[in-house]
Amino acid sequence: SKYCEKSDVYSYGMIMYEVLTDFHPFREYRDRYTAQQLFDKIVRCNLRPKIPEYACIDEPLKQLIEQCWSPKPEERPTFKEIFQKLAYDKNYYIDYVDEDEIEVYVDYITSE
Repeated sequence: SKYCEKSDVYSYGMIMYEVLTDFHPFREYRDRYTAQQLFDKIVRCNLRPKIPEYACIDEPLKQLIEQCWSPKPEERPTFKEIFQKLAYDKNYYIDYVDEDEIEVYVDYITSE
């Protein structure tokens, strides 16, 4: 269903955050709130993690992550849109990737 896909996109955004920052999204809140209180803050108050400056994540990728966890599910991208950006748009590449390797890998996984 559409709801499941959009909640999966939200989760994917959280995973991207964790991978790129090496930081658990809500770690700083665990000692202050119970699991239920934290859930309420995330769902009802739209609590989202801050992307720390030290992570050095370029603006297009920051925006994609934030779009994935938008409070409005209809504003979240589809996985096809995410794939198109990450696979083909160099603005979303992180600094130290080998662009040729990405191209070879994308060709491999998209060929039939």
